[in-house]
Amino acid sequence: MSKPENEIEILQALQREAEELRAKRRQVSQEVGAQVQHKSSQLRESAGHLLDEAIETGKELEHDADQALHNLAARIETATAELEDVTRKRPIAALLTAATIGIVIGQILSRK
Repeated sequence: MSKPENEIEILQALQREAEELRAKRRQVSQEVGAQVQHKSSQLRESAGHLLDEAIETGKELEHDADQALHNLAARIETATAELEDVTRKRPIAALLTAATIGIVIGQILSRK
């Protein structure tokens, strides 16, 4: 059984269109893949820069915290030395001050 000439031509035209569409789909797929790869590499690079900045900021904060801790330790040592000096010069006044502070704290805590 043979088909009429125009149906064969129509079928061949449809096959050519299908092949052209497949080729176009492959091309678009490759282009999209390349764009995705490019964007992915840009995102990785940006993430790397952000990570580097975060690490640098962390190091700066750590240095600042160490410096603040060192300053606080120095101030505590100075205050302790001054308190010892005052206590040695006026032991009775220091004892009365400590007792008064103890009584005040006791009153505050007993009012629960």
